[in-house]
Amino acid sequence: MISESKNVSGIQVIVIDGSMDVHTTPDFLEHVNGVLDQGTVNIIIDMKNASFISSYGLGSLATILRNVNAKNGSIRIAGLSDSMKTPFEITGLYDKFQQFKNADDALKSFT
Repeated sequence: MISESKNVSGIQVIVIDGSMDVHTTPDFLEHVNGVLDQGTVNIIIDMKNASFISSYGLGSLATILRNVNAKNGSIRIAGLSDSMKTPFEITGLYDKFQQFKNADDALKSFT
């Protein structure tokens, strides 16, 4: 599910590939919480290669948002396709995340 995770100037960029569902989300949560525990509090979730997100995946993003906010960090979502936007909009999460066309634009927004 995580195809890449790299730190770029103190900002963690995590690229999602495939599905975020009950089978893949626990590893995702563990990874992001590990990043937070290491002190990186600004995160970009790049969804350009994501094909599906379940309610469990959406719930994990809401949990991460709370964890990041508690540490005075910021989380941004990049690369959401139109079909991937729908679950975010239905659940009300779309407006909770800053959205960017791609990870590069999201990175620039931190400066």
